Amino acid sequence: MKLLDLLAGWIQRLPVLPAEARGVLWLPLLFVVVAVGLRLLVRHALPPLGRLASAGFGLVAVLLGAVLLLPDLLVATAFRQGGNRPPAVIYGYGDAVVSLVLSLQRLGAGCAPVARRLAAVNLGLILLVAVGWLWWWNQRHCPDGSPGSCLRPVQMWTAAFDE
Repeated sequence: MKLLDLLAGWIQRLPVLPAEARGVLWLPLLFVVVAVGLRLLVRHALPPLGRLASAGFGLVAVLLGAVLLLPDLLVATAFRQGGNRPPAVIYGYGDAVVSLVLSLQRLGAGCAPVARRLAAVNLGLILLVAVGWLWWWNQRHCPDGSPGSCLRPVQMWTAAFDE
């Protein structure tokens, strides 16, 4: 909520706006800034973040697999140096680790398509999220049980119409 507090304070002090209109215009301008910011974030930042998450998931899966296969390698090496074949449970463990790594890679590969689908979300949903975020910010602005001196942002905005 600090982000919205900072944005609201910046908009209220915006020197481009006439001083007598700032009290009335700051909340609609805040809504426009939040809605445009969310739209830009969803449309332009989500697809690269999805690709980055996909690559990161793949890297983490491979590194995790390498670490989990170290005990397999040590036990199999010890058996082979003794001239024996490793027990079947070692092969089963290795197969389980490989299955885990492949599953994690498939899961990670799904991040990019999901991000692309989210980037194509309807503008109405983005506006609904913006309204919900601002509503939540307004409701949580005053601590619970605070005295009547605490004004919520919408109350400050409506009070500007009376001036």
